[in-house]
Amino acid sequence: REAAWLVSLLPPEGWQTVTVQPNNGTGYINFTNQIVSCTGVPKTITVCASGCNCTSIQADINAACPGDAIEVQSGTYHENVNVNKHLTLQGVSASVVDAGGSGDAITLSANGCTLQDLVAMNSSFVQSGIEYISYNIICGNTATGNSWGIYIDNNTANADGNTITGNTANGNVYGIYLENSTGNNIYSNTANSNNVGIYLSSSTGNTITGNIANGSDTGISISDSSGNTISNNTANSNGIGIQLPSSSGNTISGNTATNNIHYGIALTSSSGNTISGNTINGNSRGIYIITTSNSNSISNNTATSNGIGIDLSSSTGNTISGNTIGSNKEHGIRLESSSSSTLSGNIANFNAKYGIQLKYSNGNTISSNTASGNSLYGIYLDSSSSNIIYLNTFDNTNNGWSNVANHWNATESQSYEQGGQNLTGLLIALDEVA
Repeated sequence: REAAWLVSLLPPEGWQTVTVQPNNGTGYINFTNQIVSCTGVPKTITVCASGCNCTSIQADINAACPGDAIEVQSGTYHENVNVNKHLTLQGVSASVVDAGGSGDAITLSANGCTLQDLVAMNSSFVQSGIEYISYNIICGNTATGNSWGIYIDNNTANADGNTITGNTANGNVYGIYLENSTGNNIYSNTANSNNVGIYLSSSTGNTITGNIANGSDTGISISDSSGNTISNNTANSNGIGIQLPSSSGNTISGNTATNNIHYGIALTSSSGNTISGNTINGNSRGIYIITTSNSNSISNNTATSNGIGIDLSSSTGNTISGNTIGSNKEHGIRLESSSSSTLSGNIANFNAKYGIQLKYSNGNTISSNTASGNSLYGIYLDSSSSNIIYLNTFDNTNNGWSNVANHWNATESQSYEQGGQNLTGLLIALDEVA
């Protein structure tokens, strides 16, 4: 039957809570935890796989006080670990938590924890090697053989503001996975040979920098996410290096994406992003902007030895400026079914077909670019009209071709320098042909 309990005496502040359970059918009470005094300075507790007083990490966590450190000696611990109070867990030389295919290996459910130098492996399907549902510091750990190597989940708790650094998350479905999480700092990790190396879903304001994500289906994927900074990462030899589906307002800068099977950097239905200063070589397409990806800025990137250096499809209002796009197997820059974009100050030299190609693309402005040494044409316009083309430098066997009407001059007076003189006027077609 139901009973009402009056607790007249509570443990003093700083003591652990006791779990009290009714013993069904007897009327007695089972005290399942021992009261532990948590006064005094934090202490270090040692756990080892065999041969010492405690051989269970979870038992040491249960006996510890907030602020304590648990030193996990070398060995394999076949258990599921839940860090449910403010603790430091420090591994010592190959300290392995093996979930044995059941549940998460390690869960951080308390705030302010530090997890360092542990190996988390063999979680069950759609479970994690290391799962955050709080905010903590995790460094120097290894997560392998899991659905999610390191997983930050803010759907049910406050899992924002984490620091994840120096970890290795290889051989998982997702190496590092952030879901609905904000303000995390993910840097200097290695996430190789996963389905997806680093994955952000519905997450904002995160910094992803200095990581290595190689040899996966996708190196780094930012999905339905905004305001993130993705910088100075390496995403090589994947299916796709860096991918942004349905994401806006992100900064992608200083990354290296080479020798990916499909795309170095790809945006799908993503607008208002900044892509700058990246090195994108040896991909099928270097930078690929597709399907209503509008108003993006693509500047100062190097895209060489790709199939196509920079490729826009079905997108409007993008700015492509100051890029170096050379020695690609087809075209330097291609716009297909794309309008109202600006191409300026780019160098598109020594490409196997066209320096710049427009196909079914109208109302774009192409100025102050250099397209030299391309095998077929410097600039080639196919079924593309009302484009404005001026002050470009072309030095090719065939400099320009168009089958419909375009403005081969500036439509407004321009100020420019030529032959050491500052001039003003309308600039004619192919006005600087070497």
